[in-house]
Amino acid sequence: VFVSTSISFAQNGLNFDGTDDFVQTSYYSITGGNARTVEAWIKTTANANPNAGGSQKTIVDWGTFATGQRFTFNILFNNAIRLEAQGNGLSGTIPVNDGNWHHVAAVYNPAATNKVSLYVDGVLDVAGNLTVTVNTGSTMPVRIGRRIDELNSFAGSIDEVRIWNIAKTQAEIQESMNVELCVPQPSLKSYYKFNQGTADGTNSAENLLTDSSGNNYTGTLSNFALTGTTSNWITSQTLPTATVDNSITNDNAGTLSAVVTGATYQWMDCTNSNAPVSGATFQTFSPTTVGSYAVQISKNGCTATSVCETVAPY
Repeated sequence: VFVSTSISFAQNGLNFDGTDDFVQTSYYSITGGNARTVEAWIKTTANANPNAGGSQKTIVDWGTFATGQRFTFNILFNNAIRLEAQGNGLSGTIPVNDGNWHHVAAVYNPAATNKVSLYVDGVLDVAGNLTVTVNTGSTMPVRIGRRIDELNSFAGSIDEVRIWNIAKTQAEIQESMNVELCVPQPSLKSYYKFNQGTADGTNSAENLLTDSSGNNYTGTLSNFALTGTTSNWITSQTLPTATVDNSITNDNAGTLSAVVTGATYQWMDCTNSNAPVSGATFQTFSPTTVGSYAVQISKNGCTATSVCETVAPY
């Protein structure tokens, strides 16, 4: 369970001019037909609908320029998000070009009946299948803001790009979309927070995008002006830092319990310099010795320690 901390801070993002700006990372991403999830926050007013004179706006792309081998997360028909494996794609229905920040996610799950799911602000927009086989190639590593064939640049701002090698569920997407992640995270292969540069300032030396996943897949900015309010680092939306709930309960009958479920637990003896209690690695703990105890809880890359509670065997 993610909970917001009491302190938030303004983030930066990156504005793309829609002409030739892009970020080339060094991550040769998930290939073949393996499961994956791509997430981002985006803000745009651009017309991407070709039926209304617009053109595709690429959010994230990688692979090989061949049928089924290019994997492209973009905005296209209806000005809604779309996932493509070159030769076919699945389009959403919710327009995202209203000038507001939106969280968007594309999930490919080869084991599911509907292998592709598209989400906007945590809401399932559409689920379905492609008519071509997903067989993502490895010619070009992940590119942000432009397709690997140098076409269809993004016009607007992008923030918080995350690529996972798992098919995340809707609940998992909702759980962490509104926070900056603790890292490292299991299955998180690349993570770009975009918290760099001076918003709208002169950033000529700030031309590298940091990968916060711990895997060091740095991105290189290409063709950005890096000054002013466009084609530059800009102020983004505000997200709190993720944490894990470290609350515990005391039933006053000899048992302590961590509130959060599905985590990793290590109970500790506060009267012995927080020494780990051997074998006490479950959500609940019933000590055999009178004392003061706390638990270290780890979940989704976040770790927190509870307060110490005095307990006696019942």
